[in-house]
Amino acid sequence: MHLTAPLMRQFCVAKNFKEHEGSRINSFHFSWDGLSLISSSEDDQILIYDRRVNSQKYGVDLIHFTHASNAALHASTKRDDALRYLSLHDNKFIRYFAGHSKRVTSLDLSPEDDTFISGKKEEEEERDTRGRKERYNQINYSFHGGAKINSIPPWTKDDLNPS
Repeated sequence: MHLTAPLMRQFCVAKNFKEHEGSRINSFHFSWDGLSLISSSEDDQILIYDRRVNSQKYGVDLIHFTHASNAALHASTKRDDALRYLSLHDNKFIRYFAGHSKRVTSLDLSPEDDTFISGKKEEEEERDTRGRKERYNQINYSFHGGAKINSIPPWTKDDLNPS
């Protein structure tokens, strides 16, 4: 295909990257296979975009790197409310953490190991107590932890409060 003036006029903006907002991009380059783009800007940032990392199917929110620089943990926003442990090296999910029945609204990893905590959207419920309706907030949480993230056993609040 030859790039001609009529062909170039048919081009349109497909995606607007706002990561360098406020600073002029001074260089960008596609990888030889066309799957990655690297850019630099006047604020001395280097950003890498990888089109192979696709989160369209499950949605993504609250993404965190794990202690392995080629892995991430994120909350799903579509289909279910699971947490997903993603290998960035081969773009495959290594493990799913199910258990939340509402959208995950908080996620944090320990700075010492791959233990993490997540919380879901608060639910306001009504409880009928002796003929009176009372409103209360219910907050649910879950812990997962372990020395190696591919063998994380789930913890329950009973494990945290032994009798």
